[in-house]
Amino acid sequence: MVRPPFGAVLALTAISVAAALHDDPVDPIAQDWIAAAPHADYIETVKMHGDYTVDLVRRDGQVVRCEYHGRWRRSGGDYLRFEYVTEDGKLEVRDLDFSVYHGDFEIIDHDTGKTRHFACRIGFEASPFPSHCGAQSVYYGCPH
Repeated sequence: MVRPPFGAVLALTAISVAAALHDDPVDPIAQDWIAAAPHADYIETVKMHGDYTVDLVRRDGQVVRCEYHGRWRRSGGDYLRFEYVTEDGKLEVRDLDFSVYHGDFEIIDHDTGKTRHFACRIGFEASPFPSHCGAQSVYYGCPH
């Protein structure tokens, strides 16, 4: 995976430091992240909550293709650890390199035909979903 430019890392660090100075225990990446939909009725989300639980959901229309609930945490400097139980009852642990970028990212909403704007993008070295889900590895957050 390509490492982010120094400014992107610095920006994320600045957000983390600002949160710490205000006694805010919530990690700034704790939010709802959505993948860019390739077509209408497609939803793929990674919801990382402030209590370090995670919901991974991929849907095509009304059909849920993959759904996992578990825990997430930072593992080292720029890795996230995802832990969830798979369909066969086994614990899946994934340590993924990630980068957060800030800017104005435009995503087409295929349901409405309108453009949605996001201020943050997170990219993982691989999808946080199990490989059989066919999920993406880039998600958008901080809607504005």
